[in-house]
Amino acid sequence: MTQLCTAESRDHRISITTEQEGGVIFLLFAEHLRIILLGKTGSGKSSLANTIFEEKVFEIYSTASSGTIQCEKDTRLVNGTSVSITDTPGFFDNRVSEEDLRNEITRCVVESSPGPHAFLILLKVERYTEQENEVITKIKESFSEEAFRYAVLVFTHGDDLPEGMQIEEFCRSNNQLLELLERCGGRCHDFDNKYWNNNPNAKGDLPCSYGTCRVMGKIQ
Repeated sequence: MTQLCTAESRDHRISITTEQEGGVIFLLFAEHLRIILLGKTGSGKSSLANTIFEEKVFEIYSTASSGTIQCEKDTRLVNGTSVSITDTPGFFDNRVSEEDLRNEITRCVVESSPGPHAFLILLKVERYTEQENEVITKIKESFSEEAFRYAVLVFTHGDDLPEGMQIEEFCRSNNQLLELLERCGGRCHDFDNKYWNNNPNAKGDLPCSYGTCRVMGKIQ
């Protein structure tokens, strides 16, 4: 099991000031933010990282037999803050052994020294199956229960939500998913490229893209 050392214990915990205006969250970040992305192969980790960076930094693969098999890390300025994102190999990728996966994830944490500020756990808006539950078990085995204190659930394919349904309501439809959300302190967000960069109520004065501001607001 990887000894989890978060930013809270090694340097100052990220401080975020938020004020809401019409549902939009404006943020002030710490000087540097370190994020690790976790999820199954094909969950959209690389796409999410590129959207946060607002440029193509991580390669996006379109077939089931391809994807990130080694940790990849990059750093960009987001809203004037240096943000480092580490993309990890996907769980249940049959090209990577369990041992190699654990070693790579351990390397991810080491490269996020002195410790990550947050883990973004990616899930698709679809039926929550036993395999998704096993992903959570593997995260716990890799980092301990402590990781969930610094985790945000990010659901990709958010446009697949039924009309008018909020992501919190979607989580409440499954007991295991609701339990996971509670372990993560209720922090969740949905992500889709259709609406991510656009807020119909925005006036063009956002400090970063609408979706990026909102998901960053979940990192407390």
